[in-house]
Amino acid sequence: MTFGPHTLTHPVLSTTSDEQSEREITESWRRLSGEVSRPVPVFCYPAGRLGDFGDREIATIRRMGLLGAVSAQPGNVRLRRLGDSADGWYAVPRRGYQGTLPDVLQCVAGVEDLKMSIRRWFRTASASG
Repeated sequence: MTFGPHTLTHPVLSTTSDEQSEREITESWRRLSGEVSRPVPVFCYPAGRLGDFGDREIATIRRMGLLGAVSAQPGNVRLRRLGDSADGWYAVPRRGYQGTLPDVLQCVAGVEDLKMSIRRWFRTASASG
């Protein structure tokens, strides 16, 4: 089992002051490092949707020397896409699993990817008229 930093009180970081945002991130890592022999140096944003974190949080995580951060944006990790942006490693998408066998099989079989593609297509079609 591995553990990584995730904040102290689980706030939506974009709604906090500069001081609270920094404290939530840095103290989470400090406390975890003191209690776990080999913590994972990758931050996990609470909530983690786009808009729930931003440049301020990314700067704090970089300054601390953590290797990156994961968001709650659904999607696949594409190494090319991560390298396209200086912040790519600090907003890595991740998939949540419901924990049931049918849900896991749906993700493994690519059904979730198909559903995401269909949603993107509908959004594009709706926006264009």
